[in-house]
Amino acid sequence: MEPEIFDPDGDLILTCTGVPLLVSSKAISLASSVLRTTLMEQEAETRIVKQEHPQTPTVVLAHNCLESFHAFCDVVHHKTESLPQNPDTDYLYRLAVFTGDYCCRAAMKDRGQIWLMTLRLIDRSEEDLWKLLQFAYILKLRKNCFDISRRLVATRLNRFRVWSFALETDRLMPDTILDNLDEKRESVGRSVQCAIMDLVVKLGLYDCKQSKDFLFEYLRSLNEVGILPGSSQFAEKNYLQIYAAAKNLARAVYANHEGCACSKYAGYKQRVELMSLLDKCYETMGLCLECVEGVHYEGHPNTD
Repeated sequence: MEPEIFDPDGDLILTCTGVPLLVSSKAISLASSVLRTTLMEQEAETRIVKQEHPQTPTVVLAHNCLESFHAFCDVVHHKTESLPQNPDTDYLYRLAVFTGDYCCRAAMKDRGQIWLMTLRLIDRSEEDLWKLLQFAYILKLRKNCFDISRRLVATRLNRFRVWSFALETDRLMPDTILDNLDEKRESVGRSVQCAIMDLVVKLGLYDCKQSKDFLFEYLRSLNEVGILPGSSQFAEKNYLQIYAAAKNLARAVYANHEGCACSKYAGYKQRVELMSLLDKCYETMGLCLECVEGVHYEGHPNTD
């Protein structure tokens, strides 16, 4: 079989799943410490075989994902035009496994960031987000780790620790990641409930009929759209569903109550204020790279 040419002046044939690839040993060695070691030890391990091109040494790789190795060769030989523009999450997950196995993060990082910039997280399934999070983590992409984990926490309703998909998937992240995600999910859940009940805390201080009537209508509206804390409807919603339901809240505005201290909240727009508080919950919902790695520190570092 004629080798696929990545470098016309290549000095090495790498065979992956029986497919020969003509590459530059220097480019390969610089990009992957594992492959560099493999090439240095090839004679000692008698891994050189002579095939159709006896003048070119051939190394047979144990890795069984030709697609990922092909992408790696494209990147290190600057043939990026051959790479997919919009790879799916399975492709990126397999590439994450390859990157971890062959220790080639530095070589793949820039291309990985470009791919993640083109992917929309909206409407992604939990499974897709899990794969993307592992890809971002293996490349140490700080902002992407934060954004993807935030979307994952916002999407998932149940505990991460009992999530069969995550437990059955080969994880590239520390074992503590599921616990860290659960802690964030629980923290966010408390923050969301505080946001929803913020108006109750504010107006609950007053005994006037106006404040009580306003709160009654607010709580009734929460119940109607299914986000009254403590209700079964609320318990069945994740953050994204709660946020969507809050958009249907009644557009009530608190009126001025002359002579009453509650007038400090005159002009309070219940739906606008709630949406703003929920937005603030979302801003802090992700895990930074240190969180994913389980590093203990004070405060969250910049995710940029």
